[in-house]
Order: sequence, then structure tokens, then C-alpha cells
Amino acid sequence: MRDIKSVFYDTSILDKMTGITFRGYTIPDLVNHLPKAIPDGEPLPEGLFYLLMTGELPTDEDSNDIKEFWSKNGKLSDETLQFIKQLPVDTHPMTMLSMSLLFLQRDSVFHKLYAEGKLN
Repeated sequence: MRDIKSVFYDTSILDKMTGITFRGYTIPDLVNHLPKAIPDGEPLPEGLFYLLMTGELPTDEDSNDIKEFWSKNGKLSDETLQFIKQLPVDTHPMTMLSMSLLFLQRDSVFHKLYAEGKLN
């Protein structure tokens, strides 16, 4: 489906000449503008997440706030860790991510509320 516009994403666009743009920023732009752990290092994932969620470039403080939130709330159950560790090491990373996210669904607060009819 190259060169056929069939789906529009507000968060990213893939162009054959410029590559991926996230919220209007190319990858080289992001390398220059997103917060980094060390000068001239790679951008922090928290910064890219912030940009994707808000459409605005994050400050160092914004990235640190997300990192703190993830650290405080990102605990996985022993069952979940065991599931992830049992995946074959040669499994593609995106497959691992997909399988792990699907595994987490059973503990989803959203899913429980939806199943109880508490969400429209």
C-alpha cells in the first residue's frame, strides 16, 4: 500500500523521503530537541512518550515526572514477570511486547469496569 493514503495518524506519519515524523518532528529533530540522560546521548523514551501524548516537546522536568510516575506505578506481578521470562529469547521484541500487553489485560481495571457495565 505504499503511496496510498488509507489511514491517518495524528501522532506519526511515515514518508518515503523524510522517514517517520512524530507530531511533525523528524527523528533528527527529536534527537536535537528531546531531553537526554547525558549530553549528546540518545533521547529519553519518557520524552518521546510525552510528545506523543501531548503534542508538545517536553522539558527535562516533564520527562522526569513521567519517569517517576512509571517507577512508582510500574510494578509487575510475579506471574507477569514469570510469563515474560519464559518467552523464548529469539522471539521478536514486538512479539514479546504484544504478548506481554495481552497478558496484562486480565488485570486491567478498565476491563473489569467495562465487563461490569460501569463504562459506556
